[in-house]
Amino acid sequence: MKRLAVVLAVCAIAASSIAGVNTDINFSTDQGGSWQYDGVGTFSFVQPVGIDDIQCCINDQLVGQFVHIPNFTLSSPVIAGGMVEAGISPDTLIAIKDAGGNVLLEGTLGNGDFIAFNTISGAYSEFLTDIIVTYVSNTIGSDMLDTISIGTELDFNITLQHRTNFADIIGQEIETGGTLSGSMSVVPEPATMLILGLGGLMLRRRR
Repeated sequence: MKRLAVVLAVCAIAASSIAGVNTDINFSTDQGGSWQYDGVGTFSFVQPVGIDDIQCCINDQLVGQFVHIPNFTLSSPVIAGGMVEAGISPDTLIAIKDAGGNVLLEGTLGNGDFIAFNTISGAYSEFLTDIIVTYVSNTIGSDMLDTISIGTELDFNITLQHRTNFADIIGQEIETGGTLSGSMSVVPEPATMLILGLGGLMLRRRR
């Protein structure tokens, strides 16, 4: 029993590394790029937006590469209590490229929900959806890209900071813009989660 518990624990650690537990690709305006809203429903992004951190891997070659974000179309906004809720449809694929413009990763970006908040400390918006990877070319030797293959699902999150309550500009054809930050996170596969769960159960049982 002790040997089995140890084996499962080792499998769980290896699986978490391979399948992308805590493997976030973080990008932000700190490394260039920003967002703009045209006042009539379209978000565009000043490209490219630099990758400033890879959570899984120290000194990963993806750091310093660039995320290219497609335009977003805002649809059917609802304003309640100063907060905006709406759908967003991306115009095309999302990609990670190197400094020479070569595509390292590309994927379809799903439709998602746009939620704009106005708080005491400032105004910001969040957009959550998923990416299905359609192309990977690890020409830079990235450990992170080695964990991603065609068909991999990534959680996509982006936060847009803005100077005013977004509800105030909806429908008024006012242009605005600001800074941003976001991440792509690898979603663990069900088989990996099963291994992690079994490893945890066996260790608990042993104790």
